[in-house]
Amino acid sequence: MWSVQESQTVYKIDGHSEVQPINEIIGNAELFLFQDTEDTDLPHILFFDVWNGNIVVSPFGFGNIHLFDPQGNLIRNFKRMGESDENYYALWYFWLDRQNIAVYDATNRRINYYNSYAEFVKTLPIGYPTTGMYSFNDQLFFDTSDRLYNGEDSVSVVVLNSDLEYQFGLLPYKIPEPFRTSWQPNNFVPYGETILYQDPLNKTMFKWNEVSHSFDALFTIDLGEDWVWDKEEYYSNKALAKQLESSGEKIVKMKNTVGENYIFLRFEQYGGFHSILIDRRNGKYQKLSSNQGILENRSFVPLKWIGDSLVFTIESDKIKGFVDALPEGKFSFKSKNTVISTNKNAALLWLTFKNSAEWK
Repeated sequence: MWSVQESQTVYKIDGHSEVQPINEIIGNAELFLFQDTEDTDLPHILFFDVWNGNIVVSPFGFGNIHLFDPQGNLIRNFKRMGESDENYYALWYFWLDRQNIAVYDATNRRINYYNSYAEFVKTLPIGYPTTGMYSFNDQLFFDTSDRLYNGEDSVSVVVLNSDLEYQFGLLPYKIPEPFRTSWQPNNFVPYGETILYQDPLNKTMFKWNEVSHSFDALFTIDLGEDWVWDKEEYYSNKALAKQLESSGEKIVKMKNTVGENYIFLRFEQYGGFHSILIDRRNGKYQKLSSNQGILENRSFVPLKWIGDSLVFTIESDKIKGFVDALPEGKFSFKSKNTVISTNKNAALLWLTFKNSAEWK
């Protein structure tokens, strides 16, 4: 249950605060290795979900959806990348929609739906420019990146019904983007019984309100002077905004992975990623580092909270170094496969964290 007052929450964060190694605040780490078969091809993972108790994952772009059982055994590789109408040219992203998986094929501007047997169900042609989308309660949400929709409304989100008929447009934040950008292909994420929306150039996370048909502010991240988009002059000068982004001196975009009790904040500055764990219950936060520098690049990425466990993807050549740095008694396997040395695929890590009273 989320309180009304929570929509007014502001977390004031010092991006230059003292760093603590992530392994020092981990309560427990569970490693999920995928079965290595001729049909397993997962050098990278960007999308993950739990589908009827099974694990579904995929890379971004040219790659295949894989379905595994809870022990990590491969159920099937969907092998749906192709040029026919029932396949996708490239996997921009996927999400679960009722009993099917929906795949956005940006190249062909369509959504293809498949069941858990990798059988084609239907396709929806998408004639609208969008940087992200999500289907929820028989509605389609389009991230239109403040484009003019139908030549009339300047909006960030367009909502269509299941027949692709226009319902309404929304502008959760009042200041338009100085330029189009993205942190990852989709700015919509599921959240309990609803969805969240955050543009990476905006510091506020919004939660969908089905009753009022609006995105209401859930919380705001205040990074002080390091966050530049509070300054209107950067919006009025596109060239200056792009120059600022290229310099890396200021924080120009952020991404929040939101759980019931915690937020995992990532932002870019000085050419690298920075990570901060926030306790939503008391506002305490801790800036994090890692023993191989993997939090500072794309080889160790948070994907989704499941309860108080944050699921990360980690590339195969970084697994052993991460596991070796964990405190004794804090590590176990979640999968049947327990052989790290011969693993060739990216893996998943379920991490829980110590109570924030034990952070620095």
